[in-house]
Amino acid sequence: MIRPFVLAAAILLGCLSGSISAGELKCEDRSVVIHGTEPQDVLDGCEAVKSAARFFVPLGLSIPEGVSIELMEAQHASLLAAHETGNYDAQKNAIRILTYRAAVKATEANEQGLGRIATRTHWRSYIVHELAHTAIHAGCGVACPSRAIHEYFAAVAQLASLPTEELGELLIPYRNLEPFQHLTEITEIYYAINPHYFAVKSYKHYQQQSDPGAFVRRVLAPSD
Repeated sequence: MIRPFVLAAAILLGCLSGSISAGELKCEDRSVVIHGTEPQDVLDGCEAVKSAARFFVPLGLSIPEGVSIELMEAQHASLLAAHETGNYDAQKNAIRILTYRAAVKATEANEQGLGRIATRTHWRSYIVHELAHTAIHAGCGVACPSRAIHEYFAAVAQLASLPTEELGELLIPYRNLEPFQHLTEITEIYYAINPHYFAVKSYKHYQQQSDPGAFVRRVLAPSD
């Protein structure tokens, strides 16, 4: 999810001799810094960065310089709203996302499917989702695509990052959901009504594209 403004807060951490304590880690070969209190969460965050980069590169996109990821223990009105697992502040080039433990707790009452986080790979996919927003902003120049297209691409990147078997299980509740048939159906209204349906329909639509790279370049180009 992309938000126009999020206050920044960081906890500085340490990484020594290949082991990390509660702190900060700059991901290898990427200028992404992750702040968190759980060492495994921080390491998993860097795995999400690698996964996102693998998906972006063939599409001509990349994670911009200086992205920070703040792993939060709880939702907070000015940083992460009650309905949010994560968000991206384009002004500060910063991602805020619940820690794995907090995300599991916050979503345990949700219906089975994309909205209930129960594995670390599923949790990491939410980081990939937010990183997709950073890549779009980095590549769109002065004018950027609509929020609906932002969320379309972020959803596709998120689901594509999941292991095949796990993705198949997560999509079972949506097996009868048809893909978007036309770009005009990809709207902010549909996203607002049901973000998970929107994500699944986006992913199924993307899977039908004969040339994903050309398609992404076309839909990410802003309207005149």
